[in-house]
Amino acid sequence: MFDYQTPAQHRRETSDSTAINEPQASNNKYQRVLEYFKANEPYQTALKQDGISFSEVQRIFKEQISDFDYKKQGFSQWKKFLNSVIQGTEFEIVKSGSNNSIAKLKIG
Repeated sequence: MFDYQTPAQHRRETSDSTAINEPQASNNKYQRVLEYFKANEPYQTALKQDGISFSEVQRIFKEQISDFDYKKQGFSQWKKFLNSVIQGTEFEIVKSGSNNSIAKLKIG
C-alpha cells in the first residue's frame, strides 16, 4: 500500500531545502486538473474503463498549469506526486499491461 501525503505534508517532512513552500492555491490547481479529466472526453470515459496513461496525465497537468513542475513541490518522482494529489479522492493508480508494468490513473 502507498503512503499517501499531500504536497504540503511532503514538504514539511522533507529535509530538502530546495522544496518550494507553495500556497494552498496550488492544491486547488491540482484538484481542478483532476476535475478536468472527469468532465472532458476522452478522459471521462478512459477513467472509468482502462485508465489514463501517466504520460498523458502529466502532459495535461503541464498544459493546464503553466508553471507546473512536480519536482518544485519536493517530489523526486511523478508517481509520488500524483499519489499525494489523489489522496482522499475517488481516483486511484492502477497497473495494466501484460506484466502489470504500465501505471494509469483511473476512477475506482
